[in-house]
Amino acid sequence: MRIHVLVGVTALLVSSALASDDIALPHIKVFGTAERKVMPNEMIWRIEVKNKGQVLAEVADKHIEIVKSITSHLKKEFIRPDDIQASRMELGENWEFKNQSRVKDGYHAMTHISFTLHDFGRYRNIWVGLAALGNIHVWDTFYDHSDWNRIKNEIETEALLVARQKASDLAKAIDSHIAEPLLVEELPPFDDFGINDEFGDDLSEDQETSVHPGMITIRARIKASFRLVTHN
Repeated sequence: MRIHVLVGVTALLVSSALASDDIALPHIKVFGTAERKVMPNEMIWRIEVKNKGQVLAEVADKHIEIVKSITSHLKKEFIRPDDIQASRMELGENWEFKNQSRVKDGYHAMTHISFTLHDFGRYRNIWVGLAALGNIHVWDTFYDHSDWNRIKNEIETEALLVARQKASDLAKAIDSHIAEPLLVEELPPFDDFGINDEFGDDLSEDQETSVHPGMITIRARIKASFRLVTHN
């Protein structure tokens, strides 16, 4: 006799294929999750540089000088050249809405620059220096960790062990046990980028007056299926 048992929302016991990833064997399917809080050691900045004018050549020349000033400032603050990237460069007509109509008002040049800050103690100097240059809009900053991939791989292994233990416990509850794995699948975490949810305690005095990196949470989710063996 075939038996179908539904256990909670994370485990399913079936004896025939019910979906594309189901296996035509008695098995138990579970989801395992794991997370780790780490102190970030990188801050990613994304800034927009934009200037306008009535003469295209002058706008282009001024833009080049502004971008050079920015990269020079960043290098003085020990931002490595390979941690600075310019992209989405634009040069063209500048259109604006005036009196409920779209009108041409000279020309504009724009570049997006991203860079990675490793020494959080230099946050204030970079911020003040960028503000002094003008024509700059800081549109995003976020924390990261240089060893993110290694940590994520370790957490995925932990999530898989959680899934196996969960499957074993559920099988035991119905007088069965699990055998070999039939499916292991990595799932996107609920929050791919982690969250800043705690304030760190090991900041220097300079850092405390400028930036609080807190802690970021790295998460992993695993879906796994194991063959189910019922005791005689």
